[in-house]
Amino acid sequence: MPAKRTDTPPDSPLTPVTKGIIGMSGHLPATVPTRRYTAPVGWRIGDIAPADAYRSLDETSTPYGPVYATNPGGHATQLATKGCPISAWARREMDDAGHELGD
Repeated sequence: MPAKRTDTPPDSPLTPVTKGIIGMSGHLPATVPTRRYTAPVGWRIGDIAPADAYRSLDETSTPYGPVYATNPGGHATQLATKGCPISAWARREMDDAGHELGD
């Protein structure tokens, strides 16, 4: 006759995390912290924006002209904010304006 297990209390409820894991009833598995890193500063997708980026809008809210580091006045859309990640949308808008990666 097999020996009775004594490492798990008999009244431990099964949880979605431990259900079906042999010997894990009532115990949570160890967690591994995620690795933290700083994204590079630049104008590629996922990089941290080194400066604000704006583009002018015409009367129909269509972007036109170059990318500016400050609000060009009138109607404009902010493509990126200094210190925040560059999104795919912002990078597409900058590409449409002819914005170079080194600018």
